[in-house]
Amino acid sequence: MRDMLQYIVLMRPFGWVKNIFVFAPIFFAGAIFDYPSLLLAASAFVVFSLVSSSVYVLNDIADLEHDRNHSAKKARPIASGRISVLNAKLFFGVLFLVAFVAAYALVPAIVPVLALYFLLNVLYSFFLKYVAVLDILLVSFFYLLRVIAGGIAASVFVSNWLLLCVTFLALFLVVGKRKAEYREETKRKVLEAYTPAVLDVFLAMSATLIIFSYSIYTVLVLNSPLAVYSVFFVLAGVLRYMLVVYVRNDAEYPEKMIFTDRFILASLFGWGIFMYIIFYHVV
Repeated sequence: MRDMLQYIVLMRPFGWVKNIFVFAPIFFAGAIFDYPSLLLAASAFVVFSLVSSSVYVLNDIADLEHDRNHSAKKARPIASGRISVLNAKLFFGVLFLVAFVAAYALVPAIVPVLALYFLLNVLYSFFLKYVAVLDILLVSFFYLLRVIAGGIAASVFVSNWLLLCVTFLALFLVVGKRKAEYREETKRKVLEAYTPAVLDVFLAMSATLIIFSYSIYTVLVLNSPLAVYSVFFVLAGVLRYMLVVYVRNDAEYPEKMIFTDRFILASLFGWGIFMYIIFYHVV
């Protein structure tokens, strides 16, 4: 039982939160209660979670030496020795195989996107994460692939403005994560190419792009005069995240922070309820 728990930890289930982005297309299309679309999006969520977990395992194997010297990551199953490298490789193979078999069986249309996501993650784990700028752009692109996969799975049109908003949001989260990691004694090698000032500029730029693109999206794309008021929820979330980055230095794991920071959680919940009312004509 204890060994099984270690393998669950190795899969990083908290990271599956990122895969919620596959539901974005059907939510914005007003099809969240369309059962076939919801089922296909849920299937995409499952296979993306399995593939992302296989990537996490691969990344932990690649970063073994670094993680052993990291203040927090040394407790991870492979770095701590609770799971051997051999067993981790076997587990990676099982996750990869199950993920793609499930994808072919449940949502074959997204297999090319899933394959691209996996291939880029492999390149990222072993090579591209050491290339400054490309490292943050590539992680942001992974979020975009989730949205594209969700749209393909449910056969739902995805607005270019929505893709831009997601890209800039992902960039914002990733730069905040890098900002938090920069303060660690044991840093990623790629962070040697950055300076605090550069990361500050990147964070401010991505925050501006989020607000600007989302504001235009609410005015030009969404067919509701009320949509523009949802910008206040976005502003609240963005400003709070920046406060967390600069004051609390607690942004290294954004997927966990949204559950632990009540202000950000309330902003997300408020935005979700507000947009639900607009898209599904509750009032």
